[in-house]
Amino acid sequence: MSPDTALAPDSLREPGAAAMAQCLAVQERTRPRSAWARLVGRSPVCEDALPWYVGAVAEREVAARLRRLGPDWVSAAGVRLDTHAPPVELVLVGPGGVYTVTTKFLQDARVRVGSLRLLVDGTRMPYVRAAREEAARIRSVLSAPPPLPRSGHPAPPAPAVAVTPLIVVVGARRVELVDPPRDVVVLRDRALTRWLRRRPRILEGVARAIVVDRLAAAASAPLVLSGRGAAKTETDLTRPPDVVAFAALRRQVRNAAAVRGLWLALFILVAAAVLGLGALHIEGLLGFTG
Repeated sequence: MSPDTALAPDSLREPGAAAMAQCLAVQERTRPRSAWARLVGRSPVCEDALPWYVGAVAEREVAARLRRLGPDWVSAAGVRLDTHAPPVELVLVGPGGVYTVTTKFLQDARVRVGSLRLLVDGTRMPYVRAAREEAARIRSVLSAPPPLPRSGHPAPPAPAVAVTPLIVVVGARRVELVDPPRDVVVLRDRALTRWLRRRPRILEGVARAIVVDRLAAAASAPLVLSGRGAAKTETDLTRPPDVVAFAALRRQVRNAAAVRGLWLALFILVAAAVLGLGALHIEGLLGFTG
């Protein structure tokens, strides 16, 4: 990355940042759990915050999968290209090309993907259209004339490369690809990295660096690229407060689930003991009467 697009430590953008912020804002207005609720393992996430919570978790888990791709792949989360449109959830650049990644948490849903529509439990959702729009915005940045850098020397144009929108489905019971669209890829999260590794290598070395520079220069705020090959900065140690708070909330959710698991195990043990004593009692009665 060139000096013109140097990144500041305070510009950190985390995957799922918007969903985390919404979740924590709602949680702040929620009463803390009572002692009884903590004892029985009730989740600390309130009903209104739950969609934001699971959405943030899904985005962060997908981003964690992408980090396993290795140093040739870099990603940028929350890419805001202008103030009039929401940020692009995640942009991925690697040997296999340029991708926009949209994560959808669809717990236990049945997803049916056709060329003209995507159905979630029979309801048509605008996910494909929205994914196309995100990819088009990134494509327009890469195809536009390069801005004049501070040095005054013309910047090299971005290589002609397609921008492919990906819709990554998390938690669905079933994903059925009936007649999937050719320009939008829909796949499960567990298949994501395998699918990307199998893409033909079309973007290497200098060409990939130019694409990364163009995306960073076009963003209305600095980007932080994450990946094993990205340079380490102080941002690795200084996390935004919302990330810290969300991590604490996730620990509370895990602890609550563990408490419920202990209660369930205890119930099973007690039930087994009662049934065992009952069986012995019945055998004793049968022996007595025999």
